[in-house]
Amino acid sequence: MWGGRVLGLRIDAKALNHNSIPPPPYSPTTPKTNMITKATRVRATERQIERLERRIDTLERVGNRYSWARLIVFLVGAAAVFGAYFVWGLWPFLAALVTTIACFSGAVWLHRQVEQSVRRHAVWRDFKRGEIARATHDWANLPPSAEGEPRYDHPFEADLDLVGEYSLHRLLNTAVSKPGSARLRELLTGEHPAMDATAQRQACVRELAPRILLRTQLDVAARASVGRDTTWDPAGLLAWLAKAPETGPSRWGLLLLVILALMNLAALLVDFLGLLPRFWVATLPVYAGTYYVLARNNPAVFIEASHLQDALRQLGEVCSGLESVGYAGTPCLADLGRSVRDPARRP
Repeated sequence: MWGGRVLGLRIDAKALNHNSIPPPPYSPTTPKTNMITKATRVRATERQIERLERRIDTLERVGNRYSWARLIVFLVGAAAVFGAYFVWGLWPFLAALVTTIACFSGAVWLHRQVEQSVRRHAVWRDFKRGEIARATHDWANLPPSAEGEPRYDHPFEADLDLVGEYSLHRLLNTAVSKPGSARLRELLTGEHPAMDATAQRQACVRELAPRILLRTQLDVAARASVGRDTTWDPAGLLAWLAKAPETGPSRWGLLLLVILALMNLAALLVDFLGLLPRFWVATLPVYAGTYYVLARNNPAVFIEASHLQDALRQLGEVCSGLESVGYAGTPCLADLGRSVRDPARRP
């Protein structure tokens, strides 16, 4: 059995079932028994959605158990820590504290893994629901049009229903990013398409069409990192990369903060153990003053860092999938993926 893993979610050929098999090209000599009809594909996808929903229900029950486990670990650990401190002394207290923190951290980590798996399975289920909606032209269950109303001054965009509420763009658009949706609109409504570029895209589509697993992996990875009901807009990341670097805290200033923080921790520890006087009373104000001086001119540093981390995480989930996939026998896809695989061409 062949398969792959997307953010901890295993997607294999058995799970994809018959709806993952592209129909063979039609010809008058093709036996009807070998043709996969749309109704068959829809039924197979519906059965897969039912399996995914059962899996989600099971994971949610496991998540509820971990919630109770976290509460029990916290209450029992708190009682053990306080009891050890007041009854047995310092070292049993430290042992109980470390054990409680380790057990609680482990329960939290496992609980988060289950919650992430629930989200990924929900994204996969929504992905399959979208396939059924597109196959049956169920406009009510398709995502809303990402490009709004058609341009009525365009020669044929509105006349051919290329963009809008009931349009070809809405039927075809599975892009997770806003530029991707805009790019599809541009390709559908181009008045003077370049034939060479069109032929190259068609070659890539022919190579990508039978790779159901790869397409599912990339879609689930992207939507799980961005959010089920949101669209990724890289404008903020591009604007941050394009603007001139601002003057921030120097490397030596950051190093000084780290040294002072370690000194404070050491002073608190030796004071707690009763080995030395309270040196932290003197070091803590020094740390606070140094932090204020270095940070007062950079109030948005941490906010920008948080936004940048989110944007890079969303981009990295997809790029990691492109880096790990094999491109044997698909030269066009290999050329597209070279920008994330070739160190000389990486952005």
